[in-house]
Amino acid sequence: MIDELSSKKRIIQRFFRIRKHLNFKEELSSKKGVVRRFSKVRKRISVKRDERSRGSSDSHTGVKARYFIRYRFPYGYLPQKVTRAQIKMVMERTKQWEQSMSDVCIRTIKRILVSIKRHDAEKVYTIIENILYQPELFRCLSILEIRKLVEFFSVKHPSYAIAVLEAARDYELGLSHQDFSTMLKLYRMLEDHHIGAMYTLDVLKVQGFNPSLEDYLNLLRVIIMKGVSLQQVLNYVEEMTAKDYQLDYYVNSLLIDRLMEQNNIAVAGELFMSMIAKRQTTHGLILPEIFMRQQEGEESSRDLSLYVTIYSVLIQTFISHDHYDKAVEFYWKLLDKQSSPDDQIVEMMISACLVRNDAKTVRKFLRHTQTPAISHIYFQAMDHCVKKRNFKDLFKLYEISWEKNVIFTEQEYHNLIYSLYIADCVTDAFRLYKDARSKGLLSRDLFIHNKLLRAMLKYERKKEIVFIKQEMEDLGIKSDLETYGILIQLSAIQREPEKSEAIFREIHQSGLSIDYTIFSSLIKCFADLGDLGKAKKALNLMYKSGLKPTINDYNNLIRAAGKLTNYEVKKIGILILRGNRNKHILTPNIDTYNCFLESYLTSNFLTVAKKICRTIIKDGFEFNLETFHILFKHCYKIRGYKAAFEFFYDQLEYNGLEPSVHTWNLLMDKAVESKSPNTIRQIYNELYNRGIKLNRTSLYSRLISFWGYEKEYHEAETILDHLRIGRVDDDELIDSIDELVKIYIIHKHYEKAANLWKIIQDERLIPNENLYNNLIKLYTITEDYDELQKIYKVRDQG
Repeated sequence: MIDELSSKKRIIQRFFRIRKHLNFKEELSSKKGVVRRFSKVRKRISVKRDERSRGSSDSHTGVKARYFIRYRFPYGYLPQKVTRAQIKMVMERTKQWEQSMSDVCIRTIKRILVSIKRHDAEKVYTIIENILYQPELFRCLSILEIRKLVEFFSVKHPSYAIAVLEAARDYELGLSHQDFSTMLKLYRMLEDHHIGAMYTLDVLKVQGFNPSLEDYLNLLRVIIMKGVSLQQVLNYVEEMTAKDYQLDYYVNSLLIDRLMEQNNIAVAGELFMSMIAKRQTTHGLILPEIFMRQQEGEESSRDLSLYVTIYSVLIQTFISHDHYDKAVEFYWKLLDKQSSPDDQIVEMMISACLVRNDAKTVRKFLRHTQTPAISHIYFQAMDHCVKKRNFKDLFKLYEISWEKNVIFTEQEYHNLIYSLYIADCVTDAFRLYKDARSKGLLSRDLFIHNKLLRAMLKYERKKEIVFIKQEMEDLGIKSDLETYGILIQLSAIQREPEKSEAIFREIHQSGLSIDYTIFSSLIKCFADLGDLGKAKKALNLMYKSGLKPTINDYNNLIRAAGKLTNYEVKKIGILILRGNRNKHILTPNIDTYNCFLESYLTSNFLTVAKKICRTIIKDGFEFNLETFHILFKHCYKIRGYKAAFEFFYDQLEYNGLEPSVHTWNLLMDKAVESKSPNTIRQIYNELYNRGIKLNRTSLYSRLISFWGYEKEYHEAETILDHLRIGRVDDDELIDSIDELVKIYIIHKHYEKAANLWKIIQDERLIPNENLYNNLIKLYTITEDYDELQKIYKVRDQG
């Protein structure tokens, strides 16, 4: 009983709460206003009816009463006289409109035309296609509606616009001169339907319109490109001449090209000279050397000279007028006649391609161009690819230059290696360095040697570091302070802190003035080793030397403290804030927050890590790639590789960040650790499609070993081909072949192992001791003693 009362009480309370939000008086007053307005309208209608009854029967004034109720007139209605003829016309047009709207397609099209820009062109054309070949239905569209459809289709689908206009032309819907001109312009845009274009011009003349210059030019561009007979083309040209019209540079160029295809060089030459006389070519023409030699009286083919000159000038004209596609087409025609054009013409064409970021066309041009001494053009193309992060086309260009024995200058090698260092393409930079050294270049370039040492240090490539140091000693390049700083950081990788102290003493004894770089390298070295005490001592020593630490040095202290306790991290954070109070410039940057974040995530202090993420946004910073690298590593450690990769891709897409070369290398490292075939395949394909090589080259042999033991031999051999064709590293290639031979012997695929021995011979590689032993084992098992003797002979000669 008590429960029923309480429930009723709650219902009553809810009713009164709802009632408070309703204003019944306002609703009633609004209804009364509506009634008043309708009563006024009724009164007005009755007055008009009386006026009509008193008027004559011949004239009809006003509007019928049943239509009057549909309108609200804010002002007094002015009566008008409507004659019987007007009424009859209205009724006929109403009947026509009802007939035109009787078809579903017509109704749909008219409804679409109201807001046509919001509709999809393909769907609209699908509807129009239903009435396109039905004249009775198509005539239901007015000429204005047809023009609206044409304007809509012309932007992205000129063929649809042409279909609509052709239907309007054939059904004689009264097209204007402007409509016919639009048709010819669309034919020119489409570069097709030359028969329709010629028929349209004929209809234009029959309709009594006078074709304009633009009409003729549009028609000629279509029919010349579609290969209409030359006589017919010349007939139209004569019509233009009779009307005092002149051909423009584009049509003249097409006509010259057509004449030259028919070997009518004389007429083509006359037309070309006419172009120059009318100043239709570009200013500042570069004339080819073959033309200059011809003018000096040197014996050479006159036709070839004229051919090369004409195409060289037309290419320049098209480039200056931004007709890139035509310039490309004419450059191919030039190459057909002369495979080694002037270097200025080649440079102009390659520059036009690079402006439009068309690296594939650049590759094709340079592969077929035999012009000597154009290393600067190769450098220009390769440098553009580095800046655009187009590494795939970059090294295809480099392979072309290597095949053609293009010799770069020392400065070009310097600039390319430095650009690759900035882009973090360590493997590629080292490959270019070795090529430059094989040609005796960079023998005094300390700057490049230091940058390569720093890059190899980042990815802990000790073998390459030893190689570069030995090269510097052999070349007699003296180390500077930057070199010493790199060697100090190297001792952290080697886990030998005493070496860093010895290098510091050596600098002091050599009389060199120790600058900020050395102290900063020393702090970073001890931070990498996790020795916070020595890192602080190095910082105090920097203060005593009169040098002021930057926020980056404190960031390294945070990293060192993160390997100890979180209390130490907190102390350094307080130290940075105290420095601000003492008017030292120690403003935290995004790297500072990243170091804090990494330290607390390593110790699994997730609540503090979340606060740091919120603080980054609060302080006006944005997450950078390094932030996501840290979060990815933590997610990989805690949740596993699947969750880590999903998180990483989602976050990068959400924040609009593009993965760097370092990012892809990090992903590849973790993919190999995960031992997941799908993940490894996906990440490796992403790297290869972007032309990115692994900065830790030892991963190549690990990948080949993984796929080999998974019995995915095709994947293993594909990576081996990438190593071989990409000329990544000969030692790494030998190690990878050795690993794959060993796997094939274990799995008893002796033929596949024998094929690898043939690759070694074809590439003229020098096997190491392990590879020799595996090959001897292979041919001992297969009892192929002839090959066995060859291997022993090669090993003894080596």
